[in-house]
Amino acid sequence: MKTQKRVILTLLTLILLGFGVALQTKAAVGVSLVNSTLLSISMITGMKFGTVSIIVNSLFILLQIIILRKNVNISLIFQAMIMVTFGFITNFFLYNIFTFELTSYSIRLVLFTLSYLIIPFTLVCLKELDIASMPIEGFCKLMEDKKIMSFSNTRLSVDIVALIATILIVIIFNIPSPIREGTIISLFLLNYMIRFYIKILEPKFNKLELAN
Repeated sequence: MKTQKRVILTLLTLILLGFGVALQTKAAVGVSLVNSTLLSISMITGMKFGTVSIIVNSLFILLQIIILRKNVNISLIFQAMIMVTFGFITNFFLYNIFTFELTSYSIRLVLFTLSYLIIPFTLVCLKELDIASMPIEGFCKLMEDKKIMSFSNTRLSVDIVALIATILIVIIFNIPSPIREGTIISLFLLNYMIRFYIKILEPKFNKLELAN
């Protein structure tokens, strides 16, 4: 019964994450650093945002395989299922639901703020439920488990690499930069928000016996 609850909560959290990411992208005042890289790749290839997300997240599964080597486990299969599902959910919200035009900057800020509350919350929920996480968070958790680097610091490092990648893509391909004021906010606050949600949610998940 406990496992069934965790599976259901994981699916609901995944839908909420896809909603949050699509909402942030639609707000168009800057996405998180990782998503800025995905959006840049989407712009130069013409692929949908969620499809690019699947491809890039596959690289983080590969990194985990390299680190684990002979200790590769079934969790990576679940991560692959999660990333594909997330990609389709994000595409669904972004290209089928959020088809309206936004002309008010204040409304864009409201949507961005809402998405910014949702995304780190869902990432930490997936981490605590531990049925399967997104590959990036799975990679961060693996680094923590191997005592290489803490989860939050690994996530920050990923963001820094994403920032560099986005800047290079924008310069090389001469495309509009997806890095805006929202991205700068994300750079300084996402790591803090993840730490905050871990502090709040971890005891609750343990108390409810929903953490692995």
